Amino acid sequence: MRLGWVCAPREVIRRLVVMKQAADLHTDILAQRIMHRYLSGDVLGAHLAGLRAIYGRRAATMVAALRREMPAGAGCNDPEGGMFLWATLPAGVEARVLFERAAERKVAFVPGTAFYVGAGGERAMRLNFTNTDEARIEEGVRRLAEAVKALVSAELRQ
Repeated sequence: MRLGWVCAPREVIRRLVVMKQAADLHTDILAQRIMHRYLSGDVLGAHLAGLRAIYGRRAATMVAALRREMPAGAGCNDPEGGMFLWATLPAGVEARVLFERAAERKVAFVPGTAFYVGAGGERAMRLNFTNTDEARIEEGVRRLAEAVKALVSAELRQ
């Protein structure tokens, strides 16, 4: 469901209403009623608590796996929330080059350069820990680390 809300001065709301009506006439009434009922109960709080626990375990699993499997010079942050963590590759390994090698191993990430306006992020990766279970996170990190180690070895041979 794609619903949202805005808190703004009346004039801003008035203009947004006109823009919304021009875009799609109105939001689905049934979807609004379903969300109202859902948000009015205590279901959301319990759901969020469950998600926090699951995502917390998955984040901890990914951090531990990265720190265990990646070669020297790599690192990652300890996420305090959200759905992603940031990892840094060893010197000489660029995320865009690694992306191709990782894809061959059926692992994907977003290279850090996608989040920079100018230069920067060449050795950074944004990794999602929310969309799969702990066992697959472990396997994905193992495959990613293999790809990184292969690039480090190639760099050392040059």
